[in-house]
Amino acid sequence: MDEIGYQIEVDEHDKNTNIGGLAAFLRNLSNIPVETNSIQDLNQIELDKYLSLPSVGLHCNPLKWWKIFYSEFPTLAKLAMKYLCIQGTSVPSERIFSCAG
Repeated sequence: MDEIGYQIEVDEHDKNTNIGGLAAFLRNLSNIPVETNSIQDLNQIELDKYLSLPSVGLHCNPLKWWKIFYSEFPTLAKLAMKYLCIQGTSVPSERIFSCAG
């Protein structure tokens, strides 16, 4: 989780938008970083929050679950996408080899 970490994604539209006056001042105030927690602390908080959830049954589709909770667990969701795409068995490739002879 620490390698993935929290990353602030900046929309390209926001980078190129020219605003002035009070709007620019307020936007600059909202961009001031507040160092309350380190990345490791944020990751630990996210992991603890995830582990405190009740487990879901076997009827739940994990891909849909992570799609719903992506915004709540962004780092864990990235890890889930990385590992949930791994095929559980080699049966499909074995079938292709058998058909090809």
